[in-house]
Amino acid sequence: MNTIEFKENLMRLSPKKLQGLFVEYLKQVENLTVSDNIHYSLNSGSKKITVRCSRPFKEIKSKNFLEQLQTANSLVSIKENSKFLCNLQQIKQFHSDEYYCSLLFDEAVYIFKLSNHNLNTDKTIGYLNYQHYGNPAEGQLHISHKNVKSLIENYLYKRVTYSQLLNFAKKL
Repeated sequence: MNTIEFKENLMRLSPKKLQGLFVEYLKQVENLTVSDNIHYSLNSGSKKITVRCSRPFKEIKSKNFLEQLQTANSLVSIKENSKFLCNLQQIKQFHSDEYYCSLLFDEAVYIFKLSNHNLNTDKTIGYLNYQHYGNPAEGQLHISHKNVKSLIENYLYKRVTYSQLLNFAKKL
Protein backbone atom coordinates (compact mmCIF):
# COMPACT_ATOMS: atom_id res chain seq x y z
CA MET A 1 0.00 0.00 0.00
CA ASN A 2 1.35 3.43 -0.89
CA THR A 3 0.88 6.64 1.09
CA ILE A 4 -2.02 7.93 -1.04
CA GLU A 5 -3.95 4.67 -0.67
CA PHE A 6 -3.21 4.63 3.05
CA LYS A 7 -4.55 8.16 3.50
CA GLU A 8 -7.68 7.37 1.49
CA ASN A 9 -8.26 4.21 3.51
CA LEU A 10 -7.96 6.13 6.77
CA MET A 11 -10.98 8.12 5.63
CA ARG A 12 -13.02 4.90 5.54
CA LEU A 13 -12.17 3.74 9.04
CA SER A 14 -14.71 4.09 11.80
CA PRO A 15 -13.77 6.68 14.43
CA LYS A 16 -13.13 3.90 16.97
CA LYS A 17 -10.71 2.04 14.65
CA LEU A 18 -8.99 5.30 13.75
CA GLN A 19 -8.66 6.15 17.43
CA GLY A 20 -7.13 2.71 18.01
CA LEU A 21 -4.33 3.53 15.57
CA PHE A 22 -3.47 6.71 17.46
CA VAL A 23 -3.67 5.00 20.84
CA GLU A 24 -1.09 2.50 19.59
CA TYR A 25 1.03 5.29 18.04
CA LEU A 26 1.07 7.37 21.23
CA LYS A 27 1.64 4.29 23.37
CA GLN A 28 4.84 3.58 21.49
CA VAL A 29 6.07 7.14 20.92
CA GLU A 30 5.47 8.23 24.53
CA ASN A 31 6.13 4.86 26.19
CA LEU A 32 2.64 4.78 27.71
CA THR A 33 0.55 1.84 28.83
CA VAL A 34 -2.91 0.96 27.58
CA SER A 35 -5.61 1.57 30.18
CA ASP A 36 -7.79 -1.24 31.44
CA ASN A 37 -10.44 1.36 32.28
CA ILE A 38 -13.04 2.05 29.57
CA HIS A 39 -13.19 5.76 30.44
CA TYR A 40 -9.70 6.66 29.19
CA SER A 41 -7.19 5.28 26.70
CA LEU A 42 -3.69 5.35 28.19
CA ASN A 43 -1.74 5.70 31.43
CA SER A 44 1.48 7.46 32.25
CA GLY A 45 2.11 6.46 35.84
CA SER A 46 -0.94 7.74 37.70
CA LYS A 47 -1.84 10.15 34.87
CA LYS A 48 -4.95 9.18 32.89
CA ILE A 49 -4.90 10.05 29.18
CA THR A 50 -7.73 10.13 26.66
CA VAL A 51 -7.09 9.90 22.92
CA ARG A 52 -9.57 11.39 20.46
CA CYS A 53 -9.39 11.97 16.72
CA SER A 54 -11.42 13.61 14.02
CA ARG A 55 -11.35 14.30 10.31
CA PRO A 56 -12.07 17.97 9.67
CA PHE A 57 -14.28 18.33 6.62
CA LYS A 58 -14.92 21.34 4.46
CA GLU A 59 -18.07 23.27 5.07
CA ILE A 60 -20.69 22.03 2.60
CA LYS A 61 -22.83 24.83 1.22
CA SER A 62 -24.48 23.08 -1.70
CA LYS A 63 -28.04 21.82 -1.31
CA ASN A 64 -27.45 19.34 -4.16
CA PHE A 65 -26.94 15.89 -2.67
CA LEU A 66 -24.44 14.69 -5.31
CA GLU A 67 -22.32 17.81 -4.86
CA GLN A 68 -22.42 17.22 -1.10
CA LEU A 69 -21.12 13.68 -1.64
CA GLN A 70 -18.20 14.96 -3.71
CA THR A 71 -17.19 17.39 -0.97
CA ALA A 72 -17.86 15.02 1.93
CA ASN A 73 -14.75 12.88 1.49
CA SER A 74 -12.17 15.57 0.94
CA LEU A 75 -9.89 16.39 3.82
CA VAL A 76 -9.33 20.02 4.69
CA SER A 77 -6.03 21.57 3.70
CA ILE A 78 -4.55 23.46 6.62
CA LYS A 79 -2.72 25.70 4.13
CA GLU A 80 -5.83 26.82 2.25
CA ASN A 81 -7.64 28.35 5.24
CA SER A 82 -10.81 26.51 4.22
CA LYS A 83 -13.85 26.83 6.44
CA PHE A 84 -14.30 23.66 8.45
CA LEU A 85 -15.69 22.34 11.68
CA CYS A 86 -15.00 19.16 13.58
CA ASN A 87 -15.66 18.05 17.08
CA LEU A 88 -14.19 15.58 19.49
CA GLN A 89 -16.81 14.14 21.78
CA GLN A 90 -16.90 12.42 25.14
CA ILE A 91 -14.31 14.60 26.83
CA LYS A 92 -14.79 13.48 30.42
CA GLN A 93 -12.66 15.64 32.65
CA PHE A 94 -13.39 13.66 35.80
CA HIS A 95 -11.93 10.54 34.11
CA SER A 96 -8.81 12.01 32.46
CA ASP A 97 -5.92 14.32 33.19
CA GLU A 98 -4.64 14.84 29.65
CA TYR A 99 -5.94 14.54 26.10
CA TYR A 100 -4.21 13.83 22.82
CA CYS A 101 -6.43 15.08 20.02
CA SER A 102 -5.49 14.04 16.48
CA LEU A 103 -6.87 15.89 13.47
CA LEU A 104 -6.41 14.44 10.00
CA PHE A 105 -5.75 17.29 7.60
CA ASP A 106 -4.89 16.83 3.94
CA GLU A 107 -1.17 17.49 4.43
CA ALA A 108 -0.60 15.65 7.72
CA VAL A 109 -2.04 14.63 11.05
CA TYR A 110 -1.80 17.29 13.75
CA ILE A 111 -1.78 15.95 17.30
CA PHE A 112 -2.58 18.36 20.11
CA LYS A 113 -1.87 17.76 23.78
CA LEU A 114 -4.27 19.37 26.23
CA SER A 115 -4.84 19.22 29.97
CA ASN A 116 -7.94 19.80 32.07
CA HIS A 117 -6.43 23.12 33.09
CA ASN A 118 -6.12 24.15 29.42
CA LEU A 119 -9.73 23.15 28.71
CA ASN A 120 -11.03 25.13 31.67
CA THR A 121 -8.99 28.30 31.26
CA ASP A 122 -8.27 28.85 27.55
CA LYS A 123 -11.49 29.89 25.80
CA THR A 124 -9.80 29.77 22.36
CA ILE A 125 -9.66 25.96 22.55
CA GLY A 126 -13.40 25.64 21.88
CA TYR A 127 -14.27 23.33 24.76
CA LEU A 128 -17.87 23.00 25.95
CA ASN A 129 -18.37 21.21 29.26
CA TYR A 130 -21.55 19.52 28.10
CA GLN A 131 -22.50 17.31 25.23
CA HIS A 132 -25.98 15.94 25.72
CA TYR A 133 -28.91 17.27 27.64
CA GLY A 134 -28.73 15.98 31.17
CA ASN A 135 -25.06 15.02 31.02
CA PRO A 136 -23.02 18.08 31.96
CA ALA A 137 -19.97 15.99 32.91
CA GLU A 138 -19.32 14.93 29.31
CA GLY A 139 -17.96 17.70 27.13
CA GLN A 140 -16.84 18.19 23.58
CA LEU A 141 -14.14 20.08 21.79
CA HIS A 142 -15.12 22.18 18.77
CA ILE A 143 -12.26 22.89 16.40
CA SER A 144 -12.73 25.03 13.33
CA HIS A 145 -10.92 27.33 10.96
CA LYS A 146 -11.47 30.02 13.61
CA ASN A 147 -9.42 28.44 16.41
CA VAL A 148 -7.07 25.92 14.78
CA LYS A 149 -4.19 28.40 14.41
CA SER A 150 -4.29 29.13 18.14
CA LEU A 151 -4.28 25.40 18.87
CA ILE A 152 -1.28 24.90 16.58
CA GLU A 153 0.62 27.78 18.19
CA ASN A 154 -0.11 26.75 21.78
CA TYR A 155 -0.85 23.03 21.95
CA LEU A 156 0.68 21.25 18.97
CA TYR A 157 2.37 18.10 20.23
CA LYS A 158 3.37 16.60 16.92
CA ARG A 159 2.80 16.85 13.18
CA VAL A 160 2.87 13.39 11.61
CA THR A 161 2.97 12.89 7.84
CA TYR A 162 0.94 10.13 6.26
CA SER A 163 4.12 8.39 5.10
CA GLN A 164 5.41 8.40 8.70
CA LEU A 165 2.10 7.00 9.92
CA LEU A 166 2.10 4.34 7.19
CA ASN A 167 5.62 3.27 8.15
CA PHE A 168 4.46 3.02 11.76
CA ALA A 169 1.35 1.01 10.78
CA LYS A 170 3.46 -1.45 8.77
CA LYS A 171 5.31 -2.39 11.97
CA LEU A 172 2.14 -3.24 13.89
